[in-house]
Amino acid sequence: MKFGFHISIAGGFSKVVERAKARGCETIQFFSRNPREWKYSPLNKKEVKAFRSSIQSSTLFPVFLHMPYLLNAASLKSKFFKQSIHPIATDLQRADQLGSQYLTLTFLTIM
Repeated sequence: MKFGFHISIAGGFSKVVERAKARGCETIQFFSRNPREWKYSPLNKKEVKAFRSSIQSSTLFPVFLHMPYLLNAASLKSKFFKQSIHPIATDLQRADQLGSQYLTLTFLTIM
C-alpha cells in the first residue's frame, strides 16, 4: 500500500513535489485546475516542464490527476451529461501533458 495526499497546486505545479515530499508521500493526487468551476486556462508549458522534471526525479508513483467535482457523466439528464463529456477529454489530455498515470473521476447521478 502506498501513502499519499491530495496536494495543492497553489503557486504552480512546480511546488507539488516539494509539498508531497514534506508530507512523506509515496503517491499523490492533484487537480490541474479549480475543481469547482467549468472554465479553465491552458496549462503553462514552463510549469508543466518543471512538474514533469520534478516528478521524474522523485520516487512518487503513481500520480493521479483528479477531475473537477462538477462532472455528472452518469446523469440521466442530457444537459448535465453533455456538459460533462468535454471536460473528461480535456483532462485526459492534461493528464498526458503532466505525466499523470491515472485520472480520477467522480460520478454522480442527479435525477
